This record gives sequence, structure tokens and C-alpha cells, in this order.
Amino acid sequence: MKRWIACLTALALLALPLAGALAAAAPTDDAEWASLLIGSWHAGDSVGSGYAERIVCAEDTLLLLPSQYDEDDEMEPLCVPWAVIGGELVLYVEGEELAFPLAFAFETDLELRFDFSIYVGAMHLFRYSDEPDYFLDLDEYGFRVADGRIAGIGEGE
Repeated sequence: MKRWIACLTALALLALPLAGALAAAAPTDDAEWASLLIGSWHAGDSVGSGYAERIVCAEDTLLLLPSQYDEDDEMEPLCVPWAVIGGELVLYVEGEELAFPLAFAFETDLELRFDFSIYVGAMHLFRYSDEPDYFLDLDEYGFRVADGRIAGIGEGE
């Protein structure tokens, strides 16, 4: 858990110069951002031998999945409550609030299959689906999506 906090904090610090450059294109309404974030996001515009970092966003919970490229990295998935406040994604992790600026990244390359992507802090994310249950391997991490909510396998049964 502490490694996620350290990584996320580093991303937030890296994003400070970037946020100003991209803020002009971002929605000004937090509710629009919150609605847009619901779904399945990947830190890559394609999938090779595995996924890069992924974010699965449901109404009240956000699931961060580590990259599959580094098999030696023992980073565990992180499932936390979230909100959008003042144009920033706020994650509530172990009693702390971690905030990341949000910005649109309009794609100019017509070869890409995405109309747009976003930046969450310095992480460039592509929306693979507006549904949180797009990625079929969530159960391998001990999670499932049911009725638009993320839960640990066995929770609520």
C-alpha cells in the first residue's frame, strides 16, 4: 500500500507543470469529470504481451491495477474510494487524500482507435470502455464488478 502512495505522489508532483498546459481543454464541471471517469482505462493505446497500469472506475470505488510488464514488481492492486473535486481526481488512501489534476488529451493521430484520452496526473490513460467490467481478468486480482460496483470476490455474498 505504501508503494502505491509513493508512486501516486510522485505522479502528482510530475504533473504540476503539465496540468497548466492541458487545463484549457478539460471540463470545468466536476460532475462531468466523474461521469467521464466511469469505465475501464489503460496506460497504453495498445496491449502487447500484457497490460500496463490500469484504472477501473465505478461509481464509488476506483481500482488501480499494476503493470503486467514487470513480473518482478510485487505491487498489489489498490481499491479505494474516489471523488472529483476542483478538477482533480482525489483518492482516499489509508486516511490520506491524494489529488491528481485531470486533463483531456485530444488525439490527432487518426490511426488511434480512441477519440480522446486523458491525463490523471502524469499518467496518460486511454478509455477502453465506459463500462467498469471491460477487463476480463479482474478475478485474478481478487475483484469483480457487479451492478456497476467493484468488490472483492466473496464480498456481499
